[in-house]
Amino acid sequence: MFDTNILLGAPDLADVPWRRTFLVAEFGPLSVVVPEVVVQEFGRRRWADARSMAVDGARLWGQALRKLDGAAIPLPTGLPTVKELRAAVSAMSWQDFAKDLRDRLIDEGAEIAAISSTLDHATLVEWSLGEHPPFDQTDKGYRDALIWATVLDVARSSAAGTEVVFVTQDKDYRGTGEHSDSLHPSLASEVAAITSNPVRIAKTIDDAMTMTRLDTVHAELTDKSIEIPELNDVLSNALSGEADNMWGMELTTQTQDGERTPLYGFEFDSDLEPPITINDVSLNLDSMTYEVHEKFEDGTEIGEAHVDASIGYEGYMHKSDYAGSRAQWTVLDGDHNDHYMIVGDELEAELIFHFVVNLDAVEALDLQDIVPVQGNRVEQGIPSSKAEKIEGSEEEEGNE
Repeated sequence: MFDTNILLGAPDLADVPWRRTFLVAEFGPLSVVVPEVVVQEFGRRRWADARSMAVDGARLWGQALRKLDGAAIPLPTGLPTVKELRAAVSAMSWQDFAKDLRDRLIDEGAEIAAISSTLDHATLVEWSLGEHPPFDQTDKGYRDALIWATVLDVARSSAAGTEVVFVTQDKDYRGTGEHSDSLHPSLASEVAAITSNPVRIAKTIDDAMTMTRLDTVHAELTDKSIEIPELNDVLSNALSGEADNMWGMELTTQTQDGERTPLYGFEFDSDLEPPITINDVSLNLDSMTYEVHEKFEDGTEIGEAHVDASIGYEGYMHKSDYAGSRAQWTVLDGDHNDHYMIVGDELEAELIFHFVVNLDAVEALDLQDIVPVQGNRVEQGIPSSKAEKIEGSEEEEGNE
């Protein structure tokens, strides 16, 4: 069973963990259940996020059109106007997002569990005032309580011996201290009072797979005789497209306190300020290697691909810092404003992807890691298997 935050993490349900989940559900002993409350909450939150992104996108589109016009760049006819994009934003509704999710889940064989009728208003008030989980001292938790009631309904109605795993990142369902990774004791007691079927809690889909030992079931679901023709070419084409999609991707992320921290463990030159974004990706497809980890009866293969790449990136630097910097930066905009300039550099790295391929179609391709190699001003903690790539890097950095 899945909470809203897990679905929002991959709203198209097309990343590798979700594809694996649906495959195991199709060929193995797994049922995927999503509460109706989650579907509706997903619709509302996805609509809010999409509307914000669309409004911002329309604004940037207007800026881009003006700049391209000023540069006398010819554009193809039929491009949407800012007004048309704003009208499209206004036409969006949260019910549309909820229906789209519901339809996709049903198409994948998932069950939508109805809103529970076992939790009355008197109980909800008592839980709220008594801070019964998932309520807390803020008095928030109405929808979370309905979701939990649905979990109880599923556990109670399932066949004896069924194990229910609730996948959520919400701490309000968990205990504290030594119980922080387990279901809250109060909730565990409620389960024990109504059914012998255990309910466990997991933070991610991968954790749930491991917890229920479904990660070991894969061997029984696979057909080792299946071979996808020209998998190398299929992956190469998909990786080229994914490299284009990396342009503009930030190499930093914003924390809850507003600070920006590096993704993938990068440590950038201290003079370079975020946001730090990718402005070019060139793959060395001759270096690509891959390994298939799982093969399913319908011809689907899941695995991992590695490819070397040159990655251009850019960030902000204070003009006074640039004057004193020993590094040889490429100046991309020397007069961005009164205080800052935009500079760039290039790093050599190994890109690691997880993939799902069905026959000759790539169903999912997820970037897992960017591992810088020798000679970069960007460093990362690299596993011992990559140690040979960074030997002498400290000495080389000192000579830059």
